Amino acid sequence: MGVNSIMATIGTMFIWRGVGYTLTNGESILAMNPVIDYIGRGFVFKVIPFPIVMLVIFFLVTYVIMNHSKWGRRIYAIGANPLASYLSGINVKRVKFINFLFCGFTASLGGLILTSLSAVGMPQHGQGLELVIVSSIILGGTALGGGKGQILGTLAGVLILSILYNFLTIMNIYYFYIQIVQGSVLILVVSTYEIRQSMARRRM
Repeated sequence: MGVNSIMATIGTMFIWRGVGYTLTNGESILAMNPVIDYIGRGFVFKVIPFPIVMLVIFFLVTYVIMNHSKWGRRIYAIGANPLASYLSGINVKRVKFINFLFCGFTASLGGLILTSLSAVGMPQHGQGLELVIVSSIILGGTALGGGKGQILGTLAGVLILSILYNFLTIMNIYYFYIQIVQGSVLILVVSTYEIRQSMARRRM
């Protein structure tokens, strides 16, 4: 359709969030399914939390795809220059479509884990995580313009910000103060990224 990917993602996010509020009347729903319980609170071999196992599996699979496969090279190429990728014979729409499916699947899995951890399903689950996600990927070295980024860097960005926000929560910092920190971190990360880009252009 030629719609900007970010705008389409934000638009559908609001649509489905509204659907969630409509179906539940804005109320929480108890998650009493044993499968859902295991996804977020289960243990593999009674030692390793199941969400950690899924994180490692998805990280390894994505790392191999992005760094050691033709598909990963196509993704980077499209991110850097979609038109040049199309002219070189890459089916840009197909690659984007499959990537969006994969991202949607992982996002839904994250929603299941969040539901399992809290034992309830709430339409407002995940609100505010958009800022954390954007901050994490930029902090991890992903270029806003596309074509540059590493899975390992993204994982590092996620871990750093997760530790920071969990620390603030443990310290009983009010939620609205944490939101101020989230917004400040996003501005700081984006500003640092722009400074690095400006310095790189000057060297050229």
